[in-house]
Amino acid sequence: MNEKRNTLGKIFSILMLLFFFAIILFMFFAIFRINEYTVFPAVMTFALINFVILLVIIGGGSEIANKVGTASYISICVVTAIYTLLQFIFMGFRYQSDSVNSYVLFQLILLFIYFLIFIPTMLMGANNNNK
Repeated sequence: MNEKRNTLGKIFSILMLLFFFAIILFMFFAIFRINEYTVFPAVMTFALINFVILLVIIGGGSEIANKVGTASYISICVVTAIYTLLQFIFMGFRYQSDSVNSYVLFQLILLFIYFLIFIPTMLMGANNNNK
């Protein structure tokens, strides 16, 4: 029964994530009309990176929580949510006025900071969970 609930939870999580991504795509194309700007490929690239990160974190939540512990998993989820918010807030305010290079630079720095927090949290959680 517990395994069936986990499978249904994963399916529901992935469906909600796909719905979230559909909302983001609608926002990109219908509201912001981002495809008319030169920064469009960069925006879509970093949105896809964010989608894959969310898919791994949310879709594999129970496995990650079992490996690193609940506290570390919650920390990872919070850092991922903050990364997602910062990415889309910056995109929403700056995609029209920024050059492609400055947009990519900001997103790379943001992604670097995300992984700078994410990787040690995963490693420490896995190390503490093995003890």
